[in-house]
Amino acid sequence: MRALVAALVLAPTAATAGTITVDPAGGGDHTTIGAAVEAAIAGDEIFILAGTYDEEIDLTQKPLQLVGEHRDSVVVRGTGTRPVIVIDEMPPLEDESELSVRSLTVVGAPPTGTVEHTGGCIRASGTEGVLEDLKLTGCTAQFGGGLHLDRADMTVRGVEVTDCVAVGNETLDGGGGGILVQNADATLERVWVHDNTAERNGGGISFVESAATLRESWIIGNTARFGGGLLTDGPPGPVIESTTVAENVAFRSGGGLNVSGDGGTVVVSGAAFLGNVVEPEGKGAQDPDGGGGIYARQALTVTASSIGANLVQGWDNAMSGGVGGVMEGELTIDRCVISSNVAPRGAAIEGMEYEGEGDRLVLRRSRVAHHDMTGSVAAVRWITNDGLIEGNLFVDAVSRGGWVGGHLAVSSSGGPGIDVTNNLFDDGDAVRGSAMLLEGVGVRATNNTIHGHRADLGWGVVFLTADQEPLDVVFRSNLVAGTVVGYDVELFPGNNGHNASSEITHNLLSGAAEGAAPGALDPSNVVDQDPGFVDTELDASGEHPWESYLRLEPGGPADGAASEAEGEPRDIGAFGGRGAGIWEGGDADGDQVTVWEGDCNDDDPTVHPGAEETCNCRDDDCDLVRDEGADCDGLCLRAEPPEGDDDDSADDDDAADDDDSAFVASAPGCVVRCDSTGAAASPGLLVLGFALARRRRAG
Repeated sequence: MRALVAALVLAPTAATAGTITVDPAGGGDHTTIGAAVEAAIAGDEIFILAGTYDEEIDLTQKPLQLVGEHRDSVVVRGTGTRPVIVIDEMPPLEDESELSVRSLTVVGAPPTGTVEHTGGCIRASGTEGVLEDLKLTGCTAQFGGGLHLDRADMTVRGVEVTDCVAVGNETLDGGGGGILVQNADATLERVWVHDNTAERNGGGISFVESAATLRESWIIGNTARFGGGLLTDGPPGPVIESTTVAENVAFRSGGGLNVSGDGGTVVVSGAAFLGNVVEPEGKGAQDPDGGGGIYARQALTVTASSIGANLVQGWDNAMSGGVGGVMEGELTIDRCVISSNVAPRGAAIEGMEYEGEGDRLVLRRSRVAHHDMTGSVAAVRWITNDGLIEGNLFVDAVSRGGWVGGHLAVSSSGGPGIDVTNNLFDDGDAVRGSAMLLEGVGVRATNNTIHGHRADLGWGVVFLTADQEPLDVVFRSNLVAGTVVGYDVELFPGNNGHNASSEITHNLLSGAAEGAAPGALDPSNVVDQDPGFVDTELDASGEHPWESYLRLEPGGPADGAASEAEGEPRDIGAFGGRGAGIWEGGDADGDQVTVWEGDCNDDDPTVHPGAEETCNCRDDDCDLVRDEGADCDGLCLRAEPPEGDDDDSADDDDAADDDDSAFVASAPGCVVRCDSTGAAASPGLLVLGFALARRRRAG
């Protein structure tokens, strides 16, 4: 009975909760925040007037609402010896709003000795609650330089985290330069995490064994060894939505995002990975692995996203300018635009050692364009025993290092195998296999259209090889036309004595250069025949609408591909078989621009080529440049202006009109090389992220 009475007495009620005012000038209830917290009871609001408060705040076991007068005028400064604000051991809350920290700037101090705490600016443990309209800056911690959410299922909204550092400890290197989310189902909305550093993992944000959500945010200019922008470690994995991840730097892998740990699936949609860089930390440093945009070691799904102008350099065998990794689980990429990435190998996508049970690659309905391999091997290179590459447009790939593979190189050593079907390849250049290189067992390339490729004299633009391992490949119902140099298709047994079995049947091979093939072909193939495209002026530039490759008179070679009894479609090429249905579904958001035409977020009708660029810190018109041509002030996130100070009148000190939103995105930036006017110049030749990274580290 005594316990019940005590609980009733201590429980907050509408009658007992109130507002306590803090004014450093003495006009409120208290002059310090700490004194107000000490006097408050659970449920109270502490309203903090403008001023700089040199103190550290402890909200242990006391759910309160800390509200500043304005984020930019209320500054709380710590000593660097502990978190500036600690939120810990809260009782269960009926509503997360019962505990909140709003409208403050929290500033750390340079450490004077060994750093022994986590969460440099704010540490929250074992609670719900809301963090909103905050700026966290200049803080240092072992982990979570700016913010550490430990078992804290909080909502973090409209928060800027900048110039924070995670230094680690004697046994573990630091993770989460800006934010560490650990064992928490937190929601992060409209957060701007920029120019933070982690000694090891997640320069911007590190997610550890968390089912968190990150949406409508900006992760820009952060640095770490693994995951310059973001890192995920362990199940279940976060959801990342409508977020820009740009100009981050990793010294080993994952310039934009590193997916590591064991188990779980990271889900990404409507995001943009632009101008991220992987490069060695310095002379003599360990060689980088790769993944300029994304490096994944665990299951990952990416839809309706842009992965462009990312760079890997510093080692001849570094891979995957766009997406790659040594993976376990399934990688699915659907309705994405992957363009202008640069790497020695696999400039767009590369995966290695991806041959275990459940390991699979799915690349569907995407645009893969403008890739330059500074070393060798194709824009997309994947080694797997289970893969589907379907309904993609491959445009403009150059393998400058020579050897093999322009657009695609796939290899399989067992079942169920790899299906390459209903894709359109245009304008590729490599010594051999400038359209595709196929090797291994159980590889099936069917119903693809291949146009305008160049191989060296005496080699095929489609290259089937048993040089590295036994070959069992099907190449059927494909259309190869407009070959500039080389054969349309070539079977190369290799020099290592491997068995080479192939089925090359029912293809239309125009033989425009050296001929259809260096040897005899099955009579079911039709050679030296005009493809009959709708557009007769195709010039291998790779910039034609996909409809240009439709055929005026559909129908396969001879009697219409294989006999009907074998279930073959009548038409050949990318639009035969299931292709018609696939290629009709590339405009999910109804903005009249398909993914194959460059719509880099097919879930958002306001984002597409030709859209108006606005001050929102994202690439609205899909040209790999953020906010070019708009009169922006360089901010991704701005605090809500004080009440009555937003009318653009003569006494209004807020130059921008923010009536429509508390948090206004407005940041200029050029992710690729720009000319003097800020316009993009030749995407893919040089990403600005590299130069920005060097300037940032130098200064």
